[in-house]
Amino acid sequence: FEEAMTMLERALADERARRMRILEAYSLHNVGMSYARLGNLDDGILYQRQAARIADECGAARLRLNARVYETIFLVWRGAPGALGTALNLARYLASEARSHPSLYTEAMFALARVQLARRVLEGALEAASEANQRLAAGPIEEWDEYIRLTMIEALFASGMNEEAD
Repeated sequence: FEEAMTMLERALADERARRMRILEAYSLHNVGMSYARLGNLDDGILYQRQAARIADECGAARLRLNARVYETIFLVWRGAPGALGTALNLARYLASEARSHPSLYTEAMFALARVQLARRVLEGALEAASEANQRLAAGPIEEWDEYIRLTMIEALFASGMNEEAD
């Protein structure tokens, strides 16, 4: 991620200079992912929000939802006061918005499961994780597939369903 940051930041500057808004949004999304993976969650969240706003302007449904899924996950990782409430609202929005996009709906349900698990709302976490895993079994998605499976296992363990988790 450290090596990628130089190239991503250069690409972001180029796209801004050339006023290529949708490519700028994708670069913001990628830079934000890198920041978060390097432990800078605040900047990761900020970049995802910027990417989502530009995607809204450009009508880019996939990026609009993906950036918000990442923002939700980064909010859960951060776990700061108020972050889980914001993440829950965002996850509910994602679940509503992504219904017409099957692979994105899977990711939205995963995000909701992560939030509910972090909030210790185990029934909601298990329900969302189960739906995400059922949809994952029906067809591939672009991102998060292993993390979706792990979330299901975590929800089962947290609910005391150790045999099912095994």
